[in-house]
Amino acid sequence: PAHRLYEKHGFAYCEPFGDYQPDPNSRFMTLAL
Repeated sequence: PAHRLYEKHGFAYCEPFGDYQPDPNSRFMTLAL
């Protein structure tokens, strides 16, 4: 799955941001620049 590619490149899971709500079908990730 794509999320493993993001993890490999330094992305980390985070809380929903903006107006997004938690959803079991969504994953929220961030990357420190």
